[in-house]
Amino acid sequence: MWTAAFLVAFLALALVYANHSLSPGPAAPPGGMGGGGGPMAAGGGAGAPPDISQMSPAQRAQLLHDLVLRAYRGNHMDTVQRFSPMAIAAYQMLDSMSVTQRYDLGRVALAAGQPALAAAQADTILARRHDDLLGLVLSADAARAGNDAVAERKALARLRAATPGGAAAVTGDEYAPYRDEIAAALGRR
Repeated sequence: MWTAAFLVAFLALALVYANHSLSPGPAAPPGGMGGGGGPMAAGGGAGAPPDISQMSPAQRAQLLHDLVLRAYRGNHMDTVQRFSPMAIAAYQMLDSMSVTQRYDLGRVALAAGQPALAAAQADTILARRHDDLLGLVLSADAARAGNDAVAERKALARLRAATPGGAAAVTGDEYAPYRDEIAAALGRR
């Protein structure tokens, strides 16, 4: 209980810092980082961070995920290293995780340089459904980050077998937010 309370308090302070340090300057377009639509953007841009006390544990994990990946895309590796342990802990504190939450945890792990954690999430996803596209993409990316070319080729071959029509044939609402990542993996050799 105290760990959760500490995490929430620390997260609030950290979000204020991160929101300030990752916010664009005054010349940036209104609405934040220029196109992102995660919880940080919904929280009012560079103003006050969202009220995390009103968020569920899953929402807090998602908020940290978005923060870490936005920092990673912006090459703010100090922010990635600072917040990725909190994001990982937030996901690990969830009672159960959906496939997309495991995939998102794997993405945070990859950004933080922890391919073994990402591979473990991919394995858990694939144990539930052996041809899950997110599990296969994460497995390939974890193998690539771990410099395991053989495992990467195997995961990509399984991904291609699971999507005989290619990226254009990927359907399903669960894959909609991840279509670009699936297409990028399908395009790799």
